Amino acid sequence: MTEINPTMPELHQSASPIIDHPFEFEGKGGEYFRIWIVNILLSIITLGIYSAWATVRTRRYFYTNVKLAGEGFEYHAEPMQILKGRIIALIAVVLYSLSSALSPLIGGIAVLVLILIMPPFILLSFRFSRRMASYRNIRFSFQGGLREAYMSILVWPLFSLFTFGILFPLAQVKLKRFILNNSRYGTEKFVFTGTYSDYGKLLLLYIGIYVAAILQLALTLTVGASFLGTSIFIVLAYGGFFFIQPKYMNLIYRRTTLREHSFASTYTGFGFVWVWFSNIMLTVVTLGLFFPFAKVRLTKYLAENVTLKAKGSLDDFTASETQKVSALGQEVGTAFDFDLGIGI
Repeated sequence: MTEINPTMPELHQSASPIIDHPFEFEGKGGEYFRIWIVNILLSIITLGIYSAWATVRTRRYFYTNVKLAGEGFEYHAEPMQILKGRIIALIAVVLYSLSSALSPLIGGIAVLVLILIMPPFILLSFRFSRRMASYRNIRFSFQGGLREAYMSILVWPLFSLFTFGILFPLAQVKLKRFILNNSRYGTEKFVFTGTYSDYGKLLLLYIGIYVAAILQLALTLTVGASFLGTSIFIVLAYGGFFFIQPKYMNLIYRRTTLREHSFASTYTGFGFVWVWFSNIMLTVVTLGLFFPFAKVRLTKYLAENVTLKAKGSLDDFTASETQKVSALGQEVGTAFDFDLGIGI
């Protein structure tokens, strides 16, 4: 008989198991169609004012029907907060239009001013969109600062432009780190660990598809098959974008963690293209009436291809966060609460 050393640590006994919690979406096309058609009619009758209330109704429906471990998410924004953001956006558009009509120079200055003030407004919108969402009565939040906002939203994209795209993958990494590393669930922060290499490989793949599209277009034009060549070019160029997009999404989920918990996603190029293409075709054929069903189909596809890989009990994690948030206090500002529709 083998002797067991009682002082030997049980290496695997204390290790928390990884428990998969797939996201689910329980919304139905018919249910959302009724919400959608009423939203459209009331928005028309009120000359667009009701659109803020329509947005809140829509988001609450979709948030509630996204389930994780049997619990739905919640959306807490009020219509007036949405309306406030839209009024600000409308004022900006009107001022730009008036300045452009007065003088091209003034219009150019207005564009420059709008670009310079864009990061603070995007930052406020991120903060708003996070704070208005919760799961199991624990709010999300966004802690990004103004300097980081300017660097990731304005400066790094300019560096990418000046280097003819060489720094584009790095600009993407900086932006995702700004968005995700500053996002919180309760007191716990998300962490994104994507690299320049990760994004560079995907960029090279898309460039390869685009170059192939251009080469086949040139080849077909030389033999006089311009219509065929143009059609194939459009399919490759735009189809390539939709084919690569799920790879970007998989990268984001697989490189993101929440404390010891991680995410997995199973998006595929063919699956993504099929959902988008069939949605577009059915929406066109039905003169737009399929749109709410298309939105439900897309949301279901996006939600149900993501899994939270929880290390240990999710109930214990959320219970712990509830205690931490209660002890710390939940910061809920209202003075600058508005939504520009920029938050992701």
